[in-house]
Amino acid sequence: MIFEIDSSISDFLKNETGNRDLTMKCLKKVEALLLNASDGKNVIFFEDIEIIESLIDCGKFSEPTGYFLEYLRENFASTGSFIELTSRHIKIVLECEPEIIINDKNHTVVTLPIFKLDQSFFGKSVLLTENLVDGKFYKRMTQCYCKNYGQNIDFDFELKHGGGNSTGTVFKETFNNQDKNCLCIVDSDKSHPECNFKETAKSVLDEHNNSDLAKFISDFYILEVKEAENLIPTEVIEKVIDPQQTDNFNTYKSLSNEGAQFFDCKKGINRRSFSKNRDQLHLEFWRKELEGIDPNANDFLSQIANKPAGCMTNCTGCLNRNCKQPYCGGIGSKILDNSIDIINNDEQYSLRENIQKEWETIAKKIITWSIVQPEYRFS
Repeated sequence: MIFEIDSSISDFLKNETGNRDLTMKCLKKVEALLLNASDGKNVIFFEDIEIIESLIDCGKFSEPTGYFLEYLRENFASTGSFIELTSRHIKIVLECEPEIIINDKNHTVVTLPIFKLDQSFFGKSVLLTENLVDGKFYKRMTQCYCKNYGQNIDFDFELKHGGGNSTGTVFKETFNNQDKNCLCIVDSDKSHPECNFKETAKSVLDEHNNSDLAKFISDFYILEVKEAENLIPTEVIEKVIDPQQTDNFNTYKSLSNEGAQFFDCKKGINRRSFSKNRDQLHLEFWRKELEGIDPNANDFLSQIANKPAGCMTNCTGCLNRNCKQPYCGGIGSKILDNSIDIINNDEQYSLRENIQKEWETIAKKIITWSIVQPEYRFS
């Protein structure tokens, strides 16, 4: 996370007002923030080099902190550029009501008074995902983004999993009970563009929107695609896919950009899901996707659409076994696990347009919440 130290802090420490207790409290907070950055746990930003010089001139900091301030002064131009790589930072001022401001560059500034700065801001930010594999995949994705776009960025986070359906609850506990900065990324589980978010995504959205604290120390992102597997580059899938699933993979590759976003990589295109949900938008979306790939697709989907509404009341006792067979199988239940080590930071992938956008969005969010300054070694 990037922290900006406001001139009101440097002015207060340089022009001591006589309230020594208040001065010492402010000094300890600022020193902790600066040492945390020198240890490679966050980034410090100053709008004006005079603020750094004022902090140095006040003569109240320890020797290590003083050295680090001098380093920041010498590298003032480069530290300021970090702001352009993120969409959010925290501005620490002497006194104010906490507030969130979105500036004319669509950059979010969270303004906090120095005395509200607590331990939640000094540790690593948490990246919360439904499972650890998702988190490892997003980390590799962000590494690729940084490498391919020539950005020399260090980022670090504490990876935490929500256990699938309980992710919303874990998200709330993380930013509330444990007072930690947290970015939560979850699957949408949507089966077509007009589909509503499923339960896990809805619970994360609700927990964030129902908390006044959440907007200051947390953020979330619900994938535009069905799940993390839909973001794997095609070139990588080709290297890890089981030969028995080649036909399914060929169907997947033949889909439009939008179709590839909502293909269920684990289960494929399932007859039973069409019959059970009776979602006309779902049927029409996949009718358009499949009609150019399989001449029998229209008849198949029409049969499903015309079945009596009660035919799936008792699936276990249903005699129509065809409903339980996939129309097109998936491309691998462990495909995400197997892809992570294959994805190479130095390789440029020909991502579908929508997938390229998702990679960029996720990478920028992770950088925003977990960017760190290279650890400073003073001699």
